Amino acid sequence: MNEQKLCGTLTSINNIINENYTIYCLIHTDGLIGFIKVTINQIGEKNLYLYDKIKLHYGKCTYFYILEKFQKRGLGIKIFNFMLKDNDISAFCLCYDNPSYKLQNFLKKYFSPCVLIKQPNHFVIFSNYFKNVSIKKVYERISN
Repeated sequence: MNEQKLCGTLTSINNIINENYTIYCLIHTDGLIGFIKVTINQIGEKNLYLYDKIKLHYGKCTYFYILEKFQKRGLGIKIFNFMLKDNDISAFCLCYDNPSYKLQNFLKKYFSPCVLIKQPNHFVIFSNYFKNVSIKKVYERISN
């Protein structure tokens, strides 16, 4: 995970359990290929204040990583699409937590045309985010 020059563990198994994250792993016979750490719906949501100044609960993609030697094989989009389908959500409806340059390029490649907007809290959203996330739908998720 040297994309962001990390030198230690960011997430422990206790953190995942305590925060109710969902982890999607892509496994090969040689071991782990990649993973996505995501919070969607009522699972580990966090209040985010985005440019529209409405405080709502948003789904977020916290980590997305494919081992370097397995990149450029179409595996990243397979696990990403599986995560989207499993949660019945669009990539445009997620917030991305401080995405790397590679993740931003991945999003632009597979979900174009898109413009990514950086938020003051280091999250990134698609420019059409608020067109895709209806206020009514978000409030329904909060109240359930």
